Amino acid sequence: MNWLNAEFDEAYTLQLKVAQERHEQRQARKDAVVQSLADQAFERESLVEEAEAQTREELEQAARQANVALGGLVACAALLALGVWWRRRAAYLAEVATVSPRVSREQFRRETEESLQNLTQKNKR
Repeated sequence: MNWLNAEFDEAYTLQLKVAQERHEQRQARKDAVVQSLADQAFERESLVEEAEAQTREELEQAARQANVALGGLVACAALLALGVWWRRRAAYLAEVATVSPRVSREQFRRETEESLQNLTQKNKR
């Protein structure tokens, strides 16, 4: 009977050992899977941060290019407005230069009287 008890104890101990080893193997696999998932999550997080940084840099570069283009457009518009103003000013000055100098009061009065007389003569006819 002692022999049978010893065999049962030995079989039970062996079963416990096998169960413990299987448990440790399962735990090791679980730990490996958890570690793998953690590594992948960390890698994804770093890739997302890198992509965000790259996107931010691209947007900043696009904004700088847009500012440069807008500045060039404003400069061209200002030069165009200045050119138009200069041409109109030159045309106005040329027109003012061709008009006779100021007419004296008496000459203006004579011309006005002549115009009135001409009109009255036309109306009498």
